[in-house]
Amino acid sequence: MADVPRIPNRHCFVVGIDVGTQWTRVCYGWSANVDYSEITTMRTWPTTGTETKTAEAVPTEMAYSQDQRGKISHLWGYLIPPGMPRYSCMKLLLDQTADDPDLRAAMATVRKQLPPGRSAWQIMVDFLRQIYAHILVVLNRDSPDRPYYRFRIKFWMAIPAEWSDQAQCRMWGAAKQAGFGSRTDDELMIVPESEAAVFGAVSDPDAQFYGAPVQLNENMLVCDCGGGTVDISAYRITNDDPWELSERSIGSRARYGTVNIDRRLHQLLFKRFGQAYVSLLRDRRSSSRMMRSFEWNKRRYRSRLKVKPLPAILRAPASPWYDPVKGEVILSAKEMEQLLLPVVVRIVGIISDQAARSKETGEPVDYVLLVGGWGASPYVRDQVRQACANLQIRIGSPADSAHVMARGAVVRGFGQATGMRERCPQHYGLMMSRPYRATTDSNRADLYPSPFLQQQMNTEIVPDSVIPIPFHCLLQSHERTVTIRLRSCSQEDAPKYYDPAVVQTVCDVVANLQDVDFSRLPRRTVKERIVYKVELMLEILLGQKHRALTFRVRLGNQLVGLASVQFQT
Repeated sequence: MADVPRIPNRHCFVVGIDVGTQWTRVCYGWSANVDYSEITTMRTWPTTGTETKTAEAVPTEMAYSQDQRGKISHLWGYLIPPGMPRYSCMKLLLDQTADDPDLRAAMATVRKQLPPGRSAWQIMVDFLRQIYAHILVVLNRDSPDRPYYRFRIKFWMAIPAEWSDQAQCRMWGAAKQAGFGSRTDDELMIVPESEAAVFGAVSDPDAQFYGAPVQLNENMLVCDCGGGTVDISAYRITNDDPWELSERSIGSRARYGTVNIDRRLHQLLFKRFGQAYVSLLRDRRSSSRMMRSFEWNKRRYRSRLKVKPLPAILRAPASPWYDPVKGEVILSAKEMEQLLLPVVVRIVGIISDQAARSKETGEPVDYVLLVGGWGASPYVRDQVRQACANLQIRIGSPADSAHVMARGAVVRGFGQATGMRERCPQHYGLMMSRPYRATTDSNRADLYPSPFLQQQMNTEIVPDSVIPIPFHCLLQSHERTVTIRLRSCSQEDAPKYYDPAVVQTVCDVVANLQDVDFSRLPRRTVKERIVYKVELMLEILLGQKHRALTFRVRLGNQLVGLASVQFQT
């Protein structure tokens, strides 16, 4: 819908989006009603036919169908019919810096399943475009007295705190491409999932906590056990009016793959049923009845309890593992624990490791907050609680741990909570060429040009922090744009030379120089062409409210303007 005049009003819709690896959740509220109980969870989703599906989340899945005329239709979530090839877990491929072996194995599997001609980023754009359109439909239906097209909308998207800057920029770019924040005065901001989880957990005065609630000035580990990954970050609550967080340590982050629990299940069933299981292609998808049942078991399983049978029609005889009359695959409690235990062991291991490291820094871990869909699993809770008891660490988990991120994103949008990044997580810089120095430079030709890394990581960051990176370029008079490829490195010491193993590309920053008076710049002749030396300053803006990297370019004291960003998809 084209932009229409807005009603003058300082209030707006606030929408929180949690795009998970396997499930997506959306919550929303009106900024005049900042009470936590006024936040609405989106529970209706389109499905085949004219009906709607009532569910707390929608599968993060896309499918593409083509008719006889070659027209391609985009199907998503519950609109995908059984048996149609679908594409999920594309979120995993947005961050290429993961070093966990299980996570990288899952990423390799997802990469092989991508449709021809489409990248994971493009599939994410297609999915988010459907989510954006559905949000507008729901706002229009549920708020007839406040039509969305007459008011501003602030979108707050929760993304993993452990993601690289490149992945964060790609996700933000995908959302912008999908339409979020595209209307006049609409905004798109991002908030780390772990921060949103804390805001959602502490802002609900009626929240039922498993274990102990979090308290002020505690050093906490936020353990987000999602459908695809387990993300762990460290924070301290420094204020409760409004709620304010400070990040404790860059080194406290960790990511582990949980999608491999499903992969282990497939391996187990293939070992038992062979080709009979291979033929069951549609039930190998996460939205199938069998995988939904397995997801139900993962979230509700408790040690030594009976596992709910998995519905699956197999061409297999009766056995201790399969009931052909009921069409059910049978798993024992021991087998279920063997599937879950490796990831739980890793969760407990990282908590124990962080507890030991935090004591050395004089900031011991006081509390572990379990969130995420899988964080509500009694089995996970029991195992982590036992480990925390041995470490003398308190543990808690909100009753509605699955929606806590989306609701917390709305709380952040209400202005009732703020997050603060205390340290720069990366070295940032550009690729620069300079004369060879025989006394200090390596004689390896593959090390040039060298990255010119300016900002040292772990330096303090305050709101509106700026990282200045000077550079120059030679341009002809008709060349009025400059593309700057921003690089980053997360190692403690920045490399002196370019090393693709440790230096990653964040994004391309495009600066518009239309208003620059080239006649005032130094010039020279190069290969019979007049070129101008343009000395610029790229400024990386950190500590912004939307948490995404933004940029501006200066020519001396003149602000050339905000630079646009291009993403490598």
